[in-house]
Amino acid sequence: MSLIGEECKKIISYATRSKACAKCRVSNPKSTHNCRQNYSGSSKSMEPDMGIALIVKNPLLDNENFAVGVLIGGDDSSTIAAPFFKQKINTAIVNYLGYCFTCAIKTNKNDVQGVQNALRNITPHVFGDHGQCGEWCQYRGITGDYVHHKLPGSKPLSDPKLRALLSNTVEKYVNVAEKLPHVPLFRVMKNTGVKTKTAKAAHLDVIAYLKKCSGKVILVAHNGFRFDALKILKASNKLGVIGEFLDIVIGFAHSLVFENELVYKVERWRHPSDGKVH
Repeated sequence: MSLIGEECKKIISYATRSKACAKCRVSNPKSTHNCRQNYSGSSKSMEPDMGIALIVKNPLLDNENFAVGVLIGGDDSSTIAAPFFKQKINTAIVNYLGYCFTCAIKTNKNDVQGVQNALRNITPHVFGDHGQCGEWCQYRGITGDYVHHKLPGSKPLSDPKLRALLSNTVEKYVNVAEKLPHVPLFRVMKNTGVKTKTAKAAHLDVIAYLKKCSGKVILVAHNGFRFDALKILKASNKLGVIGEFLDIVIGFAHSLVFENELVYKVERWRHPSDGKVH
């Protein structure tokens, strides 16, 4: 995961999480290699954990006395809720807040005002006030005691300090609702008149771009020679542009293998004409 500045568009920091190490798996002592295993939690919790490392416990930001005010993430908003861990808030509460952020965005696609209203309603919702909830809320219209299944003790929250923290955090996202997932995409397409292209035209555009490179090209991607290579070669062949593609692209490489080549001097790549790893 990377932290990218909204204004500068540059990578400020990054974090990785791995639950396994190929070297350790074949009984190589950790002292003999650069072990990549650094996480033992669930896969679902990896993203929030990296969010905490990048936003809450980032020494680069601490050294500059800088705090992240607004975080714009993807469809899964669990990272947005991650900074609440800094306040040592119950994990179940943090997970539920992430779920609420996700619902607020996904159920109001292309509707900035809808996203703003839904975000503002998160605080009263989790604190037991469902007067402004939409039809999605199963507690709407219920009076008296009820069971809130996803919160600790099956009861709404009551801590006034937490309510103030949540309200302040939510308001920051309300002010940038047009930049949250789904909402800006529609606006950009609507305002700039983005046009779609046929698959063949898109492939030819990519080939034209690659030809601008000073020489032959090896495409590098995560799992590049096991997944991307097969997909791209199959599509290029189907569209009748495989010859032009192979004129410029001489191989595919996994990003990890590419790193090994630079760090450990291990050279491996797959040639698109025979599919063999060299």
